[in-house]
Amino acid sequence: MTEKQFPILGAKGKIKSVPWRLVEPHREQAMQNHRQSLEQLASRGGLCWVELFAVMQDWTWHEFEQFTKTR
Repeated sequence: MTEKQFPILGAKGKIKSVPWRLVEPHREQAMQNHRQSLEQLASRGGLCWVELFAVMQDWTWHEFEQFTKTR
């Protein structure tokens, strides 16, 4: 049985999705950042790597922008 996957928008390398179970715990953050459910996001191609990183850190866009400014 194949594990349910969450797509990576615009992925060009070998990894085009991640296991859904990794994204599921961050469902509320995805909703807060994108105003769409994980299912809606997946049906539209998923999230790009940067968006997925922010969601999986449970960061708002403002928090993500602050993080990137310090790097």
